[in-house]
Amino acid sequence: VFDDNQDIKLMMEYMIILGDGSMTVGTEESPFQHNAEIEMHGHQQSIELPMYGAKTIAVRHGTVGMHGKAVTPAWCELGETAEKGSSTIIIKQETNWKVGDEIAISSSSFAPEEHEYNKITSISFSAGTTTIGLEVPLLYKHISTETTANGRTIKAAAKIGHLTRNVKLRGNVNKSHLEMVDACPQTFDPDQFATQTCFQGRYGEELDSDQFGSQIMFHAAEMGTREVHGRLEVPLLYKHISTETTANGRTIKAAAKIG
Repeated sequence: VFDDNQDIKLMMEYMIILGDGSMTVGTEESPFQHNAEIEMHGHQQSIELPMYGAKTIAVRHGTVGMHGKAVTPAWCELGETAEKGSSTIIIKQETNWKVGDEIAISSSSFAPEEHEYNKITSISFSAGTTTIGLEVPLLYKHISTETTANGRTIKAAAKIGHLTRNVKLRGNVNKSHLEMVDACPQTFDPDQFATQTCFQGRYGEELDSDQFGSQIMFHAAEMGTREVHGRLEVPLLYKHISTETTANGRTIKAAAKIG
């Protein structure tokens, strides 16, 4: 149990939770109020635990609970179109976000590289509207529009995701393994028959390495059972569909996959 009287950082390579054991960082009724960070260490040549691998928290017949301060909202829509070069964005609702928090802004085009990360430098509220000052001027235009057609209102708006959390689980970054990948000179072509020219779909400068992030693996106490339950709150920056259509007596389902 993490002591909520101070900031805590725990660094480790592995953790195994057995026999009704638990790791608790705050609860749903009493969220953790300080900063808690669990940093997992490891690399491709690390010794792996059987079934669970490396850089992992392995849970077999146990519980992991991590509850931090509530973020309202975790994600929302852009309230007004923000032009390239703008240092402010507007959200048509109030938030409990703070100066110094990090946010992500989704792309408003077919080009995936036009999503952006930024940091809040100022924030003000007025009549249910939040105005946010950005550390870095926007590199791309992000839209928020409404159109009425056949009596229906259709809205298209970039999504804003709040990324800062006071409780974090992450893998460490070994700087000796980092390699900078040059930006691709070509933009993304959304045509399904197009030949993409960028290696592995990299369309901007990215850090490339053989490293991997941390993981939590839950294992049922008994083989063949499905007694594993989990709930995770994360901001989703894009819409994910699940629809069914009937045609010629056949039902066709299209749905995003969760892995």
